[in-house]
Amino acid sequence: MSIHAGVGAVKDSRIRFLGAPAGYEFISLVQALLLVGGSESILSSDNRARVAAVARPVTIQVFTTPG
Repeated sequence: MSIHAGVGAVKDSRIRFLGAPAGYEFISLVQALLLVGGSESILSSDNRARVAAVARPVTIQVFTTPG
């Protein structure tokens, strides 16, 4: 997903969806759009500090099956 960060500027959010979102995956897609679209985070300040303290790249992969 890419977002426009200003006139001519594009920032890659590094969020990827493979395949067509169906069922609960659609909700995840909408939430990802809100996340990269600049919605304010609902994380507490303590959790924001924990995330900021991560010192190396982390890859999170979520796999789902049709249900």
